[in-house]
Amino acid sequence: MKRSFFLLLVGIFTSLFIITIASADNCKDGEAMIDKAFANAPDEMTEQYIEMAIQQCPNNAGLYRRIAQYYEQWYKKELNANNQETYKKLAQDYYRQALKVDDGSESKGLKSELARLEDSNEFNEVAFRALRPSSQGKTGTGLKLDVHFDFNSYELTDTVQKHLDILGKILVEKETIIVSLEGHTDMTGSADYNKDLSVTRAEKVKGYLIKNYNISSDRIQTTGYGFERLADRNEPYSRINRRVEVLKIAE
Repeated sequence: MKRSFFLLLVGIFTSLFIITIASADNCKDGEAMIDKAFANAPDEMTEQYIEMAIQQCPNNAGLYRRIAQYYEQWYKKELNANNQETYKKLAQDYYRQALKVDDGSESKGLKSELARLEDSNEFNEVAFRALRPSSQGKTGTGLKLDVHFDFNSYELTDTVQKHLDILGKILVEKETIIVSLEGHTDMTGSADYNKDLSVTRAEKVKGYLIKNYNISSDRIQTTGYGFERLADRNEPYSRINRRVEVLKIAE
């Protein structure tokens, strides 16, 4: 009886050991695929390698973190405004995935990295200069110069003012550019209140450009959407939704 019980325990520990080794091998394969994915700029092949890596090791927070950091890196140096927005969204999604599967050992760092990314405003002067309005007089997606705000606030932070200074200099340099400022909020509070707050945020940005760069008011249009157009519907109360988007509608 004792011998049978002993053999049973040996069998259980052996099975667990084999499973652990197999899991480690799978994650090793996943890391190798990630290395291949990160060898080049993001494209369809990159996404395929990432998908295969996640299939090999779906519960590895470190793997998701590496993917998030990869897309964050490209978000910061991308010149195309639409691609820039896509990379930022992907980086945020992978940071959140890492938090979901994390065992607690990396959660503090992950939360910090996600918060930093959400608060970032990578206003790309090159991208804005290259942006062309559509034949309908509006870019549609435009340059997402996301002027972020604190909760229930319309005050411009020092970081935001630095980015608006870049925009102001461009508007002074090219007097034919007309921009649209679209205000947005998160989902906290009533629709009417947020509508008013979003308009106030857009007007605050407009006022800064007029006051500091003597831009004619007829070159700056303002609209407020409240929480109708969330930047991230999966995180409706996130800071990323509290923003003003700058679009070039004529040049």
